[in-house]
Amino acid sequence: MYPPHEHAFYLWLIIIGAVCVTTIIGAAIDRFFLNRRLRAVRARHAEVILSAPQIKKRHN
Repeated sequence: MYPPHEHAFYLWLIIIGAVCVTTIIGAAIDRFFLNRRLRAVRARHAEVILSAPQIKKRHN
């Protein structure tokens, strides 16, 4: 069969490829959830900004 060092080379290639694929998938998922969270935070922030003048008017 092949010498052991040749198998080690392919094993390292597989490991590096798996790490790269996992990183890319993780980044894509993270970006999707980050966008959803940012949209929710911006929507809440917009509600606070819109309701702030009404609160000030009630206290005047």
